[in-house]
This record gives sequence, C-alpha cells and structure tokens, in this order.
Amino acid sequence: MEQIQTIRSHLERRLDSLKRLADQERVHHSTLQSLLRDGIEMESPVNDWSYAERRLIELISRSIQFRRGQCFGNAQRAALLAAQLGAASATHTILYCEGYAYLPMPAPFSHGWCLLNGRVWDPTLEHLQVPARYLGILIPLSFVHAVASKRGRFGPILHRWQARLWRGNLPATVERPTGVGSVVGQGGGLAGAGARI
Repeated sequence: MEQIQTIRSHLERRLDSLKRLADQERVHHSTLQSLLRDGIEMESPVNDWSYAERRLIELISRSIQFRRGQCFGNAQRAALLAAQLGAASATHTILYCEGYAYLPMPAPFSHGWCLLNGRVWDPTLEHLQVPARYLGILIPLSFVHAVASKRGRFGPILHRWQARLWRGNLPATVERPTGVGSVVGQGGGLAGAGARI
C-alpha cells in the first residue's frame, strides 16, 4: 500500500510539473504572438546621433562596462542609469525594448536594446557599426527595475511582461511612443514607459 502511495505522490508531482510547463509554453506562445502582432519594427542608426545624444551615450558607456552576450543586462542597466540621470535634464527620452534583432547573420536572435529619443541605441551591438533591424516590444522601466530588484540580476524579461498581460494584471491597450513605428495593442508599449531625461 505504501508503494502505491509513493507512486501516486510521484505522479501528482509530475502532473504539477507538466502543468507548470504548459503554463510556461502558453506564455512563450503568447509572447511570440504578441511580437508578431504588436512588435515595433525598428532600424538602428549608424553614427546618426546629435551632439547631446552622443554625450549621453558616452556618459552611460563610461559608467557601465557593456559585455558581449549580455544584451538584456546591458540595455536594462543603460536605460535605468539614463533614468537616474534624468533628474538633471529633460532633453531625452529613453525606453527599454526586448524582442528579436537581425544582423547580416544566418538568423534573427533574441535581444534587448534601448530607444533613445525614438531611435534604436543598442549598447551591445553598437561597436559593430552595421545597421541592424529589430522587432520588439517596449517594457516600462518601472517593470524592468522591479524584476531586476526581485531577481537580483538582469536578464530577459519579455516573457514575464507578457505573462502579466496574459493574466490580465496590466492594461491591454497602450499608446504609441512618439517617433517609433506602429504599435497598438497588448504589450506594445505603455504611456510613460520610458524616462524623460
């Protein structure tokens, strides 16, 4: 009898594990659907920054050591630092984006980057000096900060953002940020998603 109870307990734990996996798969599926439906198409400028924008980028780049292979953390830290610096100025708007990027490479890849005044600033790929194409969703800096604080580290968070939308914890309609491609609907962006600096 005890062996049967052990088997039943094992099967119940396994079933719970599969339910969690199914929830994760639904979130992943929902995230990809949102990117296809609501993702903003963007292209990176190559050395097309104003003097003030270049100064801000240089200030942030001197303060943060950007690392290859750490695109999510690089962009999140850059956006949060820019927001902190915002107390001194109201000249620029910075936003955090997550989705997929495409370089002249075999395939698109999961990526995180920033928007500075409505144009792509990619702290991780900027050194390549090649134009890149992006399809992504804006994530409010308050959410970026909350997740990084809770986890104690930076990393991909689009799935967490989509999970909150999927569960109905956030508003379904969002506004288009000024100067950015078309975005309407769930997860595309949020009024006040960025910081004015």
